[in-house]
Amino acid sequence: MAVAIRTWLARLRRDSSGAAAIEFAFGAMIFLVLSIGIVEFGRASFVRNQLGYAADVATRAALVDTEITQAEMQAKVHAAFRENDAQLTITFTTETAGGQEFRVLSLSYPLTLLIPFLETETVTLALSRRI
Repeated sequence: MAVAIRTWLARLRRDSSGAAAIEFAFGAMIFLVLSIGIVEFGRASFVRNQLGYAADVATRAALVDTEITQAEMQAKVHAAFRENDAQLTITFTTETAGGQEFRVLSLSYPLTLLIPFLETETVTLALSRRI
């Protein structure tokens, strides 16, 4: 009985009929993870560019009209931002540089990642513009 088991195990060890499927499974898994990562990076870059565009629209409006209110600037940011603008955070601060006072527009947006099984489900994208 033991000899039969040993010969069966030896024959099984020499059998390579499923090797291609196992190699494909390892390679496909790596390719799939890389592909999803590239898509997520592209999505984050797209949303970051939308934030920049929305901030630029509000900044241009403030440079053209020096009497523009914060509410009007917020409306311009919300109109230019195409994602879920309910999660968009807009803050206005002032900053002094070289004796000149500037307004600073800061935007932040929590991007929810679509990649499963990550500890961090959201990444906060942020930028600011000095006006």
